[in-house]
Amino acid sequence: MTRTLAAVSAAALVLAAAPDAHASPAGVASIPARAATQKGRFTGQFVVGRYVASGAGILATGRLQGRLRDSRYPSARDIDQGFSTFVTVSGAPAGTADCKRLTLAFAGKTVRIFGLRAAVAPRTVTVRPRGQNAAGIGEVLCAAGEWLAATPPPATPQPPPDWLLHVLNGLRAVDR
Repeated sequence: MTRTLAAVSAAALVLAAAPDAHASPAGVASIPARAATQKGRFTGQFVVGRYVASGAGILATGRLQGRLRDSRYPSARDIDQGFSTFVTVSGAPAGTADCKRLTLAFAGKTVRIFGLRAAVAPRTVTVRPRGQNAAGIGEVLCAAGEWLAATPPPATPQPPPDWLLHVLNGLRAVDR
């Protein structure tokens, strides 16, 4: 079991060092973000800097970047501020012929954007391999999905496994 875990971690690190950043999986490093204010909206990206364990969950930390349009301001405002939200990860459904995908569900959250209260909408992203490194990335996605399916949920909440954080951060580095 530890050999397989080491292989998955090593594959993620190899992919992180891959020179072709355009051959990366979508939706691991930058996620479309939308938020509603009382009199306007924010549209932009959540640029993930890192995936970390936080209690019994996975926390994505990074920057919320985009544009705020609100009737309380005379013009649109460019936004670049720190942001974090919890993420759940699931593999391809059992019995699916295509195992080469992970689903990341980013939780919604109420935050202050340029002093205004804004409800950031939850977002679900399917990560799939693409580009020149697609075959290798697909293998990592299949291995991660199989590990997620083979690991029964614990009786009490536990921190996420280190191997999953390594895979997510490796894919995030390739996605930049």
